[in-house]
Amino acid sequence: MILNLESLMKEESNHSQEKPMNNKSSIRIKLNQKRDTLTTDQVKQKSQQICANVLASDIFNNSDCIAVYSALNNEVDLSCLLQSNKSFCLPVVQADNAMAFHHCDKNTVMSKNKYGILEPQNDLIVATKEIDLCLVPLVGFNRQGHRLGMGGGYYDRYFAQNKTKKSPTILAGMAYDFQEDDTIQAESWDVGLDIIFTNKEVIYCGEKF
Repeated sequence: MILNLESLMKEESNHSQEKPMNNKSSIRIKLNQKRDTLTTDQVKQKSQQICANVLASDIFNNSDCIAVYSALNNEVDLSCLLQSNKSFCLPVVQADNAMAFHHCDKNTVMSKNKYGILEPQNDLIVATKEIDLCLVPLVGFNRQGHRLGMGGGYYDRYFAQNKTKKSPTILAGMAYDFQEDDTIQAESWDVGLDIIFTNKEVIYCGEKF
């Protein structure tokens, strides 16, 4: 059998030029698949364990205004925290793909945005400087405080100047323990977490601690 070396070299060259799946994308797929396997009862149980860790923390108890989120697709459910005597706000996606936080309470009218996430239907915008603590959803994390989100970059853009504030908002990741992945790498624009609450432990990873 005569091998066509030119064809083989061309084929090898084509393969070398194929772009592998982005590392973040592959990790995101893997961790989302894990989260998707959780049952309703498992989400409830693990979320309660995570929220118990939040409620027991000085960070939560010393904060007055706390940004939360509406859980979607088996994300950690924060609903049990809303009974606390705190001021809460929720993210609202704006037309220019920016994000703002609006005040919310038990009487707030909500509707779903383009992603199917519930948002407050009011004009009560909370200034960044007023937010003491932000509880952040995530897909994955590592112990250095690097967070893997859904890829929209909303939190990274909103908190891009957070560290320059006189009193920066404390950024806390809300995670299941299986979402830890030490291969996650930070990009230059990624905003790191200060602390991560999981169902098994509390991880301190920011300069504040």
